[in-house]
Parts: sequence; C-alpha cells; structure tokens
Amino acid sequence: MSFGVAAPKRAQRTYLFLYLLNLVIIVFYSIIFFSTVYRICDDDQALSFLKIARYLPSIPWKIPVLSCCLFLIIGGLNFFQQRSQKKQWLIFIIYVCNLALCCVISYTLNFSYKGLFLLLIADAFLNLQGMPLKMFSLLLTFACFITFDYDLLSVSIKMVSFHNYLVYYSTQTRIFLYGIKTSLDSINLILVIVFFYQLIQGEIRENKEFIRVNTELERNLETLRTMTKEIEEAAKVKERNRLAHDIHDILGHSLTCIDTGLEACIELAKGTKSELIEQLGKIKRFADVGLIDIRRSVHELEKDTIKNQSLIDALGELVSEINEAKIHHTTLKIDGAPLPMEYDEKQTVYRIVQESITNSINHGAAKNIEIVLVFRDAALELETKDDGKGCLIIHENFGLSHMEEQIKLLGGSITFDTSVGEGFSIHAVLPIRRHPE
Repeated sequence: MSFGVAAPKRAQRTYLFLYLLNLVIIVFYSIIFFSTVYRICDDDQALSFLKIARYLPSIPWKIPVLSCCLFLIIGGLNFFQQRSQKKQWLIFIIYVCNLALCCVISYTLNFSYKGLFLLLIADAFLNLQGMPLKMFSLLLTFACFITFDYDLLSVSIKMVSFHNYLVYYSTQTRIFLYGIKTSLDSINLILVIVFFYQLIQGEIRENKEFIRVNTELERNLETLRTMTKEIEEAAKVKERNRLAHDIHDILGHSLTCIDTGLEACIELAKGTKSELIEQLGKIKRFADVGLIDIRRSVHELEKDTIKNQSLIDALGELVSEINEAKIHHTTLKIDGAPLPMEYDEKQTVYRIVQESITNSINHGAAKNIEIVLVFRDAALELETKDDGKGCLIIHENFGLSHMEEQIKLLGGSITFDTSVGEGFSIHAVLPIRRHPE
C-alpha cells in the first residue's frame, strides 16, 4: 500500500487526534514527575523516597520543559513534512529527526512511556512513499521501541521508574493515577488501530474506484472503437458515392452518347451492305451491355448492399438484376444451412460473386453463369462457373488480384481454372468466425 498525500481525510484527522493525545500523555507524565519531586521535598520525605527509588530523580523542571518542547518540535517538523510530499529524501530525514527526538523524550520520561513510537509508525505510513524506504523506517522504529524499555535499560542506566514516584502517594491516589495512565495508553493504542483501519478502508475504496474507472474506461474505449469503425465505414460509403457519381456522369454519359450515335449510324446504314448493319448492331449490343453494367455498378456503389441484408438475400437481388436484362442467365444454388457471418466476410463473398459475373459477361462473353455456395461446419465454399470462351493463360487483372487479396486477408484461399472454349471457374474457401449477425 502507498498512502501519503492520497491518504483518506479520516486517517489524517485520526493522526492529528493521536498527536494531541500523545501530547496529553506527555504532560500527564511530566506533571507526575514534576509535582511528586517537589511534594516529597516539601514534606521532608526525600530520605524515605530515596530508600525506595535508590537513585536521585531528574531535575524536576527539566522534565516538562524538555519533553513538551521536544514534542512540539516534532509537531512543527510534521507540519513541514506535509508541505514536502514530493521530496521523499527530505521526508525521510525529518522522520529520522523525529525518531531521535522521541528517543530523547522517552529518556526524559524515564522510559516510562513508549507510545510515541506508535505515533511514528503511523507517521511512516502517512507520509513515506515507496516500500523499501518505508520498511527501513519501520525497522528503525521497531528497534527503538524494543530498546527503549525501562526494564531493559534500567540495568545499565540509573533511572527512577514511574512506579517509584507513585509509591509516595496513598493507595487510592495510586489506583486513580494508574487508572489514568492505563486509560491513556489504551486510548492511544485504540487510536493507532483506528488509524490503520481507516487507511486500509481508504485503500480498498481507492481500489474499487480504480476498478470502476478502469471498467468505465474500457467501455468508453470499446465505444470509441465502434464509433471509429462506423466513421471509417461512413467514409468508405462517402467515397463510393463520389465514385458512383463520377462513373455515372462520365462513363454513363459517354456510353449513352455512343449508343445513341450507333442507333443513328444503323438508321443511316439502312439500304447498304448487311454486313455493316450487322457489325453496328453487335457494337450497339456491347454498348448496351456496358451501359447496363455501369448502371448496376453505380447502383451497388450508392448503397451498402449487404449492410442490413443477409448474404443470401443480397446475392439473390444481384442475380435477379442480371436476369432482368434477359441477355444473360445466372443461377444461384445453396447447399447446407447458411451460417451467421461477419460483415467483412459477407462483403468479401458478395464482391467475389459480383466481380466473377462482371468478368464472365465482359471478358468471357458467357451466356450462362452458375453460382454455388456450400456451407460446411465452419467454412463456406464458393464456386462460380460460366460457359464463356475461356482462355489459354490466366492474366490476373485488378479484379482477380483484388479477389485473391481479400480472401487471403480473412484466412481463406481461392483458385482460378479455365481453358479455351470451356469457360472460366472460380473456387474459393472462406473460414467463418461464426459471430452472430
């Protein structure tokens, strides 16, 4: 755990109460030591006291003055420490100084009170950052806590214990003073426990908030990805629309003019050689087919054909449009139950079928085209065949290269087969990710 400036406000308030309580405890011990010595002297009981204590007590006025002043210096250093959160080396130096001051205060109070070291432990968790530095500081504090014990140090240092001071008082007074001492020590320990409880609770709340924010961030990132994809699709649609208008305005107009001019040429050629009229008729038919293809292509570019359709419905519309012209006959066969497909999968299959039909009509001079879709367990097999003129060598133009590129991007494969007079066929295999539509 790493607290410090991010520590909960409740823990910081508890630390302040803990500091004030330790000040009260120091004042309590100082008053007992101070007042008891003067009372002994005023009652001429010094000899009997020395028989019990065996040692001379400290100079009375030095105990409250030194202990309280040193503890107030600790408070001032803590205040300065709070203002230096980014300078960890300075915070550590201040912590070591506070530890030294606590050792002096403990010596001044005759090693009767060790709760100051618990205050320092709380201070370490509150201000020190980084586990290595924090652990080193805690080890120093625990070493002092164990060392500065009256029973341990009184063997080598002549010191009057708190118990010796209370022996002078009556039984009832001793019980009362012991009760105050025990209560203050207990409250100090309880506040230390509350302090660490609040730190831990604050850390738990912080972790929960971090998880919540992280989850929300992931949702926002997913939304952003979706929006980015939609923007990309919108940009593609916009570009397709622009191309559609260009094709319609330029090529469509040109072919329409050519078609009109051919009609005029046929009219003018009437009464001349039949071969000329026949040749002009063939050219006009080619122009009509090209004009139909351009209009169909423009129609497909202007709309996202399969965005809101199933693949089978989109292919059915494509086949119907080809057959409506009554120049070419196209059939669509489906084998197996259609599988749910992602948009890019459907789009790739649709474009392959569309391009194969275009090639069959424009380059193969085919009259009949057959399209077969076979749905397997996790794959789709696509085959297109035509009865066109075929060719000896397959030259992969832009259309065929684009088919191959798109199918490979999805992890599929595609092959082309043809021979002179035997038509042209395409066989593609596409693995399906099987995501719902």
